[in-house]
Amino acid sequence: MQAAEAIERGLGRVNGAISCGKIAVADGGEGTVDALMSVLGGECRCRTVIGPMGERVNASYAMLSDGETAVVEVAASSGLTLVSSERRNPMQATSFGFGELIMAALASGAKNIICGLGGSATIDGGMGMAQALGYRFLDVQGNEISSPGRGDLLDQVHAIDVTAVSHRVMESSFIAACDVRNPVMGEQGAVPVYGPQKGATEVMCRKLEHGLGQFCQIVEQSRNASAKEMNGAGAAGGLGFALAQFAGAELRSGFTLIAEMTGLEKKMAQSDLVITGEGTIDGQTAFGKAPIGIAEIAQRHKVPVVAIGGSLTRENRQLFQQGFSGLEASVTEITTEEQQLQYAEANLSDAAERVMRLIRLGQRLGNR
Repeated sequence: MQAAEAIERGLGRVNGAISCGKIAVADGGEGTVDALMSVLGGECRCRTVIGPMGERVNASYAMLSDGETAVVEVAASSGLTLVSSERRNPMQATSFGFGELIMAALASGAKNIICGLGGSATIDGGMGMAQALGYRFLDVQGNEISSPGRGDLLDQVHAIDVTAVSHRVMESSFIAACDVRNPVMGEQGAVPVYGPQKGATEVMCRKLEHGLGQFCQIVEQSRNASAKEMNGAGAAGGLGFALAQFAGAELRSGFTLIAEMTGLEKKMAQSDLVITGEGTIDGQTAFGKAPIGIAEIAQRHKVPVVAIGGSLTRENRQLFQQGFSGLEASVTEITTEEQQLQYAEANLSDAAERVMRLIRLGQRLGNR
């Protein structure tokens, strides 16, 4: 909502008569809890869990107003933003804390768990999460791997013990809200696409790809089911795959799920212009991210869409064929990350003003 308000201010500088409907949306990443609570109501509950690099962190989940549905974001407990850039290392990062949050939600009475899978620091195949749910992973000697699951432990798994899995997991319904459509393995898999942004070097990526492949094979053999090719299975370093295998989760487009739950389409259909955005508008925007979902809805109702990103990459031009009428960057000068964060709100308002001025120019040209 803070971003929407900044955009509204920028538009208002050009035309103060504009009426803006501000809708919080998310795609399974950061903001999923806030987006659903803003429409459906509920309360946030906080727990101390193991963070991505093994330290204790405070993380929250939402219990929606129906008293039976919880929303848990991996970003809150195992997120990339919890790790400074110099410490990012998916070989050492774990999703154990995410599993702890799920267990906290189940213990508080939740029967339906919506898991938001965007923004993780991990590529552990969901091994850490599964441990928190009660799964025990054994090495080749039959000894339990007691350390929270990490990327560098994936290739040590040779068997899985399910005797300690919580009955609450088996008796509950799970939906994995995925912000991407990537499978676990291959060129578009979790490691080559997302490994570098999580701190993986080329050497790490090779080791992670090998370990993740071996881990998935062991899991599929033990569960007698295949999931690694599912859309979204590669989300959050393989957490989509893990939730499908270990919790029977349905993998859904996070944006589609949240749009349905919040009635987004009806509100968009009544608009003349839609403005959306994300941190970087690039080739990955088309892989299930919120902006492309918004563009698809807008196309159905012939409503033009403009996306504002912190930056635009060379890959963004394909988005003009996928429903976007315009693209704008909010960062317009070379600055440090700290400066970008400091002036993010002002930059977003300025970008919205530029968009509105171009629209006004187009209107004047069209009236000639």
